[in-house]
Amino acid sequence: MAWNVKVRGEGRPLVLVHGIASSLHIWNPLLPRLAAERRVITVDLPGHGATAPEPNPAQRLVPAMAARLVEEVRGVGVEAPFDVVGNSLGGWTALEVARIGAARSVVGLSPAGLWPGAGPSSIRRHFTVLRRTGRAVPGLAHRILNHPVGRTIALWTLFGRPWQVPADEATVAFDGFVGCAGFTDLLAQLSPFHFEGGAAIGVPVTVAFGTRDFLLLPRTARHRAELPPQTRWVDLPGCGHVPTWDDPERVAQVILDGTA
Repeated sequence: MAWNVKVRGEGRPLVLVHGIASSLHIWNPLLPRLAAERRVITVDLPGHGATAPEPNPAQRLVPAMAARLVEEVRGVGVEAPFDVVGNSLGGWTALEVARIGAARSVVGLSPAGLWPGAGPSSIRRHFTVLRRTGRAVPGLAHRILNHPVGRTIALWTLFGRPWQVPADEATVAFDGFVGCAGFTDLLAQLSPFHFEGGAAIGVPVTVAFGTRDFLLLPRTARHRAELPPQTRWVDLPGCGHVPTWDDPERVAQVILDGTA
């Protein structure tokens, strides 16, 4: 079962990994800037976008996904180590790629897994409620997303400036979120775990959180103990948990600087 992988641009490879219940489309606002300088590889994780769900529970754990990511990237002619960027679950995956020695550098945008024990129950509840609500009224949700005020109300916990997300892109993100085939199994697999063993990572690591990220809070989900000492922490003013549409220019520059 191959993953859906897209390649754009020329230059040193740059791998982008989306978060849970998302897809490679979330990187669209950054692609023109990034692909002007780099060979950009985007992927759909198992059960997301155009990639089929992973039937083996053991392969849904983040370390296993990181190892599989290395294989999938090799399939488009890119050998490790490579620069890897991830948002949320993708950020955790990127850190795991570095932990196994397959990363040249890492940029985590609101990376998941930086909690000290099991994942906060508030995150599981939040995602579950959003999906149930969206599935119950899909037609109404589409109409709401056609208006900036509606997007602001519906998406404020994910984006810092949801009114800036184009209506068609908001609909794609919404449909992917509520229809994500791998969501339930993946969330159940991930909830008991966190990222660990990263202190020995020797490559550059950048961690960036938006100042409007209300999903992964500093007190519960931004612990630094498992990260290497050279980790650079960056604030993204006005950005939310998914910052790509909030400030594409700033986020692209953080990625290019972190993987320079």
